[in-house]
Amino acid sequence: MVAIKFQPGDIIVYKLQGYGIFRPIVRWFLGSAWGHVGLFFAWTKRDLPLTIESIGRGVMIRSLLASGGSYIKVMRWQGDNADEVGLKVAKAAERIADNPGSWYGYLDIPRYILPRLLWYKITGRRFGFGYRRNQHFICSELVGQAFRDAGFPLFPADFIPLPGDFVKAPLEEVWEGEFQPII
Repeated sequence: MVAIKFQPGDIIVYKLQGYGIFRPIVRWFLGSAWGHVGLFFAWTKRDLPLTIESIGRGVMIRSLLASGGSYIKVMRWQGDNADEVGLKVAKAAERIADNPGSWYGYLDIPRYILPRLLWYKITGRRFGFGYRRNQHFICSELVGQAFRDAGFPLFPADFIPLPGDFVKAPLEEVWEGEFQPII
């Protein structure tokens, strides 16, 4: 059971799953136990929760119920205007999802993410590697771009965040645990 009322703009960070015996290697390489991130979008008229995520099929609005059984952490913008910021971020993410050219950023991984991770593993410093914004998004890039488009950037513009970066961002942790939706 979930003891949280999701609000538009909440960041949902998912614990790394899958990869079998390679999970420790993937976790070490990512530098975090967090493997995916999405953005809470809205409640439907029938109280079904919706998220906006970038997955293999591209940026899409989908039911949060598909994440049942996942271990998640919910992060929220801090401050008095958190509800207003959340709505603006959710609307910005919706505009990205409405763009038919918003595909998953498969090429962003070898072009920007892998060099960044290798550089970090070698030097211990973060670096953006000439990142240029395009219409393709990995999951964390989508969430970061939605905050930037809404006027509340969490990261520098030349930096593609990874899911673990949201856990370290200046956000309020609202809830953590295994997501078991109440239907």
